[in-house]
Amino acid sequence: MSKAKKFIIKSYFNVIKSGSPAFIMGHMRSGSSLLEHILSSNPSIIGSGEQARVYKSTYDFQKSEFFGRVNNKSFFKKFPYFTDQVLHNHLTPNHDLLKDSNGKFIFLIRDPHETLSSMKKLKKAYNGVSEYFDYVSYYQERITYLLEFSKKLHPSQQTFVTYEDIVSNTSETLSKLSEFLELNEPLTPEYKLKKTTGILGDRSENIKKQSILKNKKELIELDEQTKKDLYQSYSSAEHHFKNL
Repeated sequence: MSKAKKFIIKSYFNVIKSGSPAFIMGHMRSGSSLLEHILSSNPSIIGSGEQARVYKSTYDFQKSEFFGRVNNKSFFKKFPYFTDQVLHNHLTPNHDLLKDSNGKFIFLIRDPHETLSSMKKLKKAYNGVSEYFDYVSYYQERITYLLEFSKKLHPSQQTFVTYEDIVSNTSETLSKLSEFLELNEPLTPEYKLKKTTGILGDRSENIKKQSILKNKKELIELDEQTKKDLYQSYSSAEHHFKNL
């Protein structure tokens, strides 16, 4: 980034109070784009889709919020939070930065069989994850990373939901998240489309429907050992988060 751009962003936040991060800590095809749209449609939260941004310093927080404000053409309104989908381990190398940021972290996971089926259905490579067993490794390694990061946070900084919670227990789940974020207006299942919809994050047609959909699941075949390994990771995550 040019020095001029950095000067502009730094100067902007000398005038406008920056928000705190409200990050979705998930994995690919976890429903993070859906949740990001729901969050950033709330008047207290600014967001602009999956940025794939590396967060190493407070300046990276400023860049993230500024990006959201530019794309939403919202330069002067106060937002208590800015949000992003964080789906890869390398994006959050500085755990102390996040821990000390006064941020909130929503851990989001999805049934592994559904996750892998959704990945394969899109028939595209995700950040170098292109082969069947790479999908498996990515899922397991990401779950392990999320658990390790969660253990470094205070319980008040984090909450946990699953994709199934969002699509099947929508009202209860959105109420839980609204309370966690202490929002003045509750989250709703209807959301707004934005400039980056279908470009950053989920590129499927479903994200453009502006509401939560529960679609029939078409599952790929998995061998029994792979399923066992994947569900062991999933179960360990559920157990950890539900006992915070």
